[in-house]
Amino acid sequence: MLSEPSPFAVTVAPVASSTVITVAGELDIATGPLVGAMIDALTALAPTEVIFDMSRLDFVDAGGLRFVHIAALDARIAGRQVRIRHVSARLQFMLRVTGLDQIATIEL
Repeated sequence: MLSEPSPFAVTVAPVASSTVITVAGELDIATGPLVGAMIDALTALAPTEVIFDMSRLDFVDAGGLRFVHIAALDARIAGRQVRIRHVSARLQFMLRVTGLDQIATIEL
């Protein structure tokens, strides 16, 4: 029996000089803009490091990953470090194919 996916949620939490963005549920073309809006809001916090926590992510497609890619590029351009944590094997493959592994530090 298939389990139900987690409800979609994005949380942004400042931790010291970092900002942790936790994505839960399904990150796709429908939910990606919500991630983009949350990331835009964190710009005001001016963290030195942006951390994406993917530990609660059930599914991601290219449409949803696009918003993470844009955010990671913007953060790097602004001089911030970017880390993507708790990455599954499938997501690790997607990060490598899209070149995000060249922009962010990937942590399994």
